[in-house]
Amino acid sequence: MSDFLKISALNIGSIDAVNYTGRQEKEFLSKIFLRDSILDRVLESKKYFLVGEKGTGKTAYATLLSNSEYKNTASDVKSIESTDYSKFIKHKQMGNLKLSTYTDIWKVIILLLIG
Repeated sequence: MSDFLKISALNIGSIDAVNYTGRQEKEFLSKIFLRDSILDRVLESKKYFLVGEKGTGKTAYATLLSNSEYKNTASDVKSIESTDYSKFIKHKQMGNLKLSTYTDIWKVIILLLIG
């Protein structure tokens, strides 16, 4: 008998870190995620945003930090859906937000998520 698993038996995790919300998924992510100097750099006090291509791990960092304790960091993941912005645009076009600029709209969305 071989010590190797069949490819179909391998657990490579979810394609999107947003899916790590259940207890087993959280444990899996915590077990496999590499905590190294890059994660420490993400947590530097002057870091506010992570910017990168899709699939580079931005959501994985956020999900890991919101799911588990790491270096006394309290984290929570908030999502902005494309429909949230569309709703504001529609209100703007209908004249309901006459004094608001598009920058103001984004600020409100971000502040709501922070709150």
